[in-house]
Amino acid sequence: MKKLFALILALLLFCSCGVQEEPITEESQSEPKESKTVVFESEEGKFGLIKGEEILAEPIYDSIEPAKGDDIYFYSYKAFVSGGTVLFLEEGGRHFYNISEKPAERFYLLDADGKPIVDIAFEEIEFSFLLDENEKLVPYYFCGTSEGIYYRYEIDGGKPVLAEKSGKNEREADFGYVITNYSYNLNHSKSGLKLGEETIIENVADKIEIPFEDRIVIYYGPTWQSVICGRCLLLDGEGNIITDKFNRIEFKTFEDGSYVGIAYTAGSWAEEPTFDENGEQMSGGIWFIDKNGKMLGESVFDTEVLMGYYTFGEDMLTVYSYDDDGNEIVTEISYDGYILK
Repeated sequence: MKKLFALILALLLFCSCGVQEEPITEESQSEPKESKTVVFESEEGKFGLIKGEEILAEPIYDSIEPAKGDDIYFYSYKAFVSGGTVLFLEEGGRHFYNISEKPAERFYLLDADGKPIVDIAFEEIEFSFLLDENEKLVPYYFCGTSEGIYYRYEIDGGKPVLAEKSGKNEREADFGYVITNYSYNLNHSKSGLKLGEETIIENVADKIEIPFEDRIVIYYGPTWQSVICGRCLLLDGEGNIITDKFNRIEFKTFEDGSYVGIAYTAGSWAEEPTFDENGEQMSGGIWFIDKNGKMLGESVFDTEVLMGYYTFGEDMLTVYSYDDDGNEIVTEISYDGYILK
């Protein structure tokens, strides 16, 4: 009996020694790796976003590219939408720009979940990045244009906040005119002019002034930077060109209805040369003129000298220029004999 009990005990010990637990591996303890958001292409050649087996953005885009330096936003676009064309400016020779149309490519911004971060399809877009505390590039702001409007969004806590919206608008001007505005791209916002429902000037001008009910002055170029920049046209009330000989034209009106006008050309200093009726480049000078752009005598100042700027005061024209040594010269020119009714 004792031998039988000992045999049973030995068998039990043998069986317990033969049972082995599966080894605990590092792989079985770790969490499943998180899937990354990736761009995929459909059979139709369109692109979307997918994460694991979850489709975040349906394949409706012509391409999707990650934004540089950031793994949160995607920079994507869908081409040929909203009628398929977009307005743009092209050089129009002596008389400013022409407005034309070209095929449209509009851009959508998607977040990491494939959702648009703003509900706008941009014709042009640009990001600005900065380095965060971890030396990682993150979006600081982005700006874009859509249908004539300029947008600027700042990134606050990872969310876009509209900081500026300009461009396509209208504002009342003198004599019943309405000045219009349109942003063709990130660098060109141009103005036009309407009277009632009639378009007098398309959105091609950098600046518009209306000195009289039947006279309009429009500028091309950054005239606010320097007197040598830009050129102008003097138009009648219907938008017809009266003269295009000058870089600047200004009128000052007085309470009794009289006025004085001056025209300026930069001559060899001009960034936008102007030409007379014979096609010859205008020499530098300042002339008193009437409202038809007719010069009242000879030039009263030679702008071929080192000229700085001028002021159009109540009683006189003051011109500030410099000699070869950089010394300022102040020249005062009276309006006497040049005031017209």
